[in-house]
Amino acid sequence: MNRIALIPARGGSKGVPRKNLMKIAGKSLVEWAFFSAKESSLFSEICISTDDLEIAKHAESFGAEIHFMRPANLALDSSLQIDVINHAAGFFSSQGIEASNLTLLQPTSPFRYPRDLVNAHLIWDNNQANSLISILESSQYNFSTMYKEGAEKLINGVSLLPLSDNVNSNKGTLRQAFQRQYWRNGAIYIFRLNSGGVGSKLLTAPILGYEMPWYQSINIDTFQDLEVAELIAPKFISGFN
Repeated sequence: MNRIALIPARGGSKGVPRKNLMKIAGKSLVEWAFFSAKESSLFSEICISTDDLEIAKHAESFGAEIHFMRPANLALDSSLQIDVINHAAGFFSSQGIEASNLTLLQPTSPFRYPRDLVNAHLIWDNNQANSLISILESSQYNFSTMYKEGAEKLINGVSLLPLSDNVNSNKGTLRQAFQRQYWRNGAIYIFRLNSGGVGSKLLTAPILGYEMPWYQSINIDTFQDLEVAELIAPKFISGFN
C-alpha cells in the first residue's frame, strides 16, 4: 500500500511571523521536513499542505510537488490539525491514490533524521496500532515534583500548590523510583487511514511510541527556540555521518 507524508505549512504564525520559512543551518523549516521524508525513501507521495503562495513557490524550488492549495478556512489560528489531515487524505483518495497510513511531519520539529522515519515505520509495520507518536523520555518531570499556581497573590513570587495529590509530605522522591513517562515531541505522527481519512479523533488507541533524544525534540514556537536550534544544529547534522 502507498504511504503518504504530509507536511502542514500554513503561512500565518503569531509567535514567529512566516515561521515555516525561517532557516536553521541554511534550510527552511519546511525544507528540513521535506528532506527527511524524501531521503527516507518511504513515501509514494510527499504533500506540502499550504495556503501560502510564497511557501508553495519555495517548496517547488527544492523539488517538492504542490498537489493543492489549502483552503483558507483550514489555515486559521483556530483550525484543527485533524481537519488538515482529513482534507489531504481525502484529496489523495479522490485521485485514486489509496494509502494504508499517513505520516504527519510538522516543520516546527526540524531535527528528525530520515532513519527516524524508517525506524518508526518498522515499529508501525511490526505492530497493530491506529497511531504512532514520537516521544521524549521525561520522567524527571514526574507529577510529584511539579506544582500549579495557587490562588494567593504574592509580590515578586508565585503561590504554589502540588500538582499531584500523592506528594509524600515533602520527604523527597528518588528519580529512579519514578514510573517512566514520555512527552509527545511533535516530530513524527503516523495515522492509520480508513475511508480517505483518520476519522474524528486525532489519536486513537492502541498508540505506539518512537523514542527520540532531547536534541531532536526542540519545537520552534519562539525566536528563542530558533536561536537554540541554531546552536543544536551542528550536533544534529553530525549525526548524518
